[in-house]
Amino acid sequence: MNLCLGLGFKPYRRGDRGSAEGPSLNNDQIRLFEPLSVRKVLHATLIFRYVEMIGLSENQNKVPVPFEKSLYLLHPYNATLVTCKGKNEEINVLAVAWIIPVGVNPPLLAMSIRPERYSHDLIMETGEFVVNIPTFNMVKEVLLCGRRSGRNFEKFKKVSLSPQKARKVNVPVIKECVAHLECKLAKTVNIGDHTLIIGQVVAAYAAEGCFEEVYDLTKFHPCLHLGKNFFTTCTEERVEPDIANIK
Repeated sequence: MNLCLGLGFKPYRRGDRGSAEGPSLNNDQIRLFEPLSVRKVLHATLIFRYVEMIGLSENQNKVPVPFEKSLYLLHPYNATLVTCKGKNEEINVLAVAWIIPVGVNPPLLAMSIRPERYSHDLIMETGEFVVNIPTFNMVKEVLLCGRRSGRNFEKFKKVSLSPQKARKVNVPVIKECVAHLECKLAKTVNIGDHTLIIGQVVAAYAAEGCFEEVYDLTKFHPCLHLGKNFFTTCTEERVEPDIANIK
């Protein structure tokens, strides 16, 4: 299977129309590439500049999106690797993009997992898991962990991930990841064809120099899931809009 991972636009500049350095305006296709190394892939800035290129306006026609694809309109989401362990010491890694913070005091996060997933049973058995934050360099590892079942695929071994002892829970963290949130199961809610798993963060840590109040995007390129088998990352530009004088 030919997997194309990541958006391949180069930064758009005025005067680039039709040039080899800028995206073509003769078609609406997004050029995709399979990353061999981390590249600067525009995300928020790209949207605004591409909008300028195609002349998007308030009057442009909006076409229907099928319900089964509608949730992809919310993407990209930060792709995570969730580690868990069962009562018989079996460990697994699950790729999860549908994960959000839901509380601050105490810190709580929620992720949505299908009940038939192998990791679902392991988390239910021991009530612990770790959310590991991969880098964009790890897109293939993330995709493999999402497309292979731990019931018959030893992910740590076959994906070449390194288990490392956690600080507060009896579940390994992934050494190659940039940050980790160790969690205790707080609550589960059955919703449709998924289970909403709510975890309380009991320990959190990140690679030195990559995170203070927010990530330093010059040192960490996040792995963002666009949907299906596609991933992207973001620009290193960090913007803080000034809204203090707006009444």
